[in-house]
Amino acid sequence: DDRIDFTSKYGYRLDTAKDFYLTTLFNFKSQFTQGFDYEIPKFDTMPTSNAFSPAYFIFAQGLEYRKGSNLTIFFSPIAARLTVANSLYTSRKPEGAFGIEFGKTSRFELGAYFSGRYVANIAENMTYRTRVDLYMNYLAKDVTDATGAVVKKDNPGNIDVLWDNLFSYKVNKSISLALG
Repeated sequence: DDRIDFTSKYGYRLDTAKDFYLTTLFNFKSQFTQGFDYEIPKFDTMPTSNAFSPAYFIFAQGLEYRKGSNLTIFFSPIAARLTVANSLYTSRKPEGAFGIEFGKTSRFELGAYFSGRYVANIAENMTYRTRVDLYMNYLAKDVTDATGAVVKKDNPGNIDVLWDNLFSYKVNKSISLALG
């Protein structure tokens, strides 16, 4: 899995509700190596992405609900997201890449962010983990090419989704299996 995913949170527990926190969250996502479009001839000579290109930064303040260590739900009605990438990758298609306009190197968004995580022990040696991250951009607008023609429709109803699921089974002290 070629992914860097770092999240840091700081929460202040509310006195009136012990499971709720006013929370500030920072999230960084990127990748380690090059990405390719395997549909094109000689795909290995023209990468579509590279390490830290694209890179996604989210800064959000909101309310978090924590029930033990098995369930966390975080919602921020005002979250900033910055996407950065090398112009080499955003200049290949008229609509750009990674949500960044043609030839540019960054995109700033302001929107709502939701993150939920849940862990369940299914059996003595079996665990299920799930995580869902949703982001909705309030500043979304149509993307146009150099002639002004709309090449990509965009609106705040378009929600970015990241959903991970992992089943893990511990066979013995030395062997475990995972399915994600």
